[in-house]
Amino acid sequence: MRFFVVLLFLSCSAFAFNKGEGSKFEMTSAGAKTNVDIYFASAGKSKVAIEYHMSATTLLGSSVWMQFALDVSEKAGVVVQQGYFMANKNLKPEIMPRELFFTNQGVQMQQFIFSDPKELAKDLIGEEKVELPAGTISAKHYRKSNDGQVVDFWISEKVKPIGLVKLVSKSSRVASNNYTIELKSLLVNVKPAIDPKNAIPMTNNTKSFLMPKP
Repeated sequence: MRFFVVLLFLSCSAFAFNKGEGSKFEMTSAGAKTNVDIYFASAGKSKVAIEYHMSATTLLGSSVWMQFALDVSEKAGVVVQQGYFMANKNLKPEIMPRELFFTNQGVQMQQFIFSDPKELAKDLIGEEKVELPAGTISAKHYRKSNDGQVVDFWISEKVKPIGLVKLVSKSSRVASNNYTIELKSLLVNVKPAIDPKNAIPMTNNTKSFLMPKP
């Protein structure tokens, strides 16, 4: 699930952020399905934290959580200040080294994160109706590409604060960068699983799990 970290900070800077709000998605990769929740663990005027909860939709499914603390002040732009990873609620969260923030070989998180509407407009394909598990919605279709990876994504202000409706990633170089993500529903009043106060340094085993593999 490492590739997910670098792609899904898709909130537009014009959106308002409220703690506990977000979206529930279904990700399909190599025939396997994963539930993905993205929500705001905290939301202030210049600092926010976004948390991901990823769980496989199988009988023996497993869960992981990731949380990112961001400075979104006008002076700083958008800066990822810290990241945390937790594989089990019975374990303490681990502090992610900064080199793990941008480990994807293709489209990078910094190409999405709180995108400036003017910059995002350069990648606009057009307005389209998208059929989803959550229903049919009108959304703007964008496309980004880099290093053999092409990402088509659809964004609508009707599904704030995340904005993402659908994402299709295709790569000729990295097999794990081939997947589809679709919106299932919106989320409210979600309590974050990760408490940064309890975080410990990341172990070598966790680093190996999160680092990209060809």
